[in-house]
Order: sequence, then structure tokens, then C-alpha cells
Amino acid sequence: MKRRLGILGRPLFASTQLRTVRELSAGDLVAALGITPRQEHEPCSHLARALMIAQVRCGSYLIPPTMPPGSMWTSDHAFLRSTLMADCDGRYQV
Repeated sequence: MKRRLGILGRPLFASTQLRTVRELSAGDLVAALGITPRQEHEPCSHLARALMIAQVRCGSYLIPPTMPPGSMWTSDHAFLRSTLMADCDGRYQV
């Protein structure tokens, strides 16, 4: 199945890959792309549902370094866990 990025999905990927950003929080793209918070939320939630980016929690997303093959991205669990723990200032022990 071919997945489409949409009108704001392309600038989202271009902006994050150009700045080599791996984590995206709510409000990061508002200033970078000159869009409203509502316009930022729609492509992020759409791309998370399409498994092109990973949602860590509400308003926090992980972006792949390059466009994933087959347009589906799965991040390793260790990276997801460390990102979530850093986001909530938590500690964990393996």
C-alpha cells in the first residue's frame, strides 16, 4: 500500500531531516514552518497512525533519520524507552 505524506508531511520530514532532529515536540514546527499548532498536529497524528513516525506520548514524536523503506518505520525499543524516560525525567534500571 502506498502511503502519502500530504501537504504538510513533506515539509515536516524535510525540516527535521535538514536539522537532523530525531525528536519532535509540540510547537517545534510552528516557528520553523510558520504554521498554526492545529496545522502542526494534523500531519503528526496522521504520520503516527500511518507508522511513518513514532508517537512517544501526546505531543512528542520520534522522526526517522531517513524516509523508511516501504513507508513504515519501527524504532528499536531501547531508543523509545530512553526517549520516554528523558522526556519525563524518569529513571529506570535494566
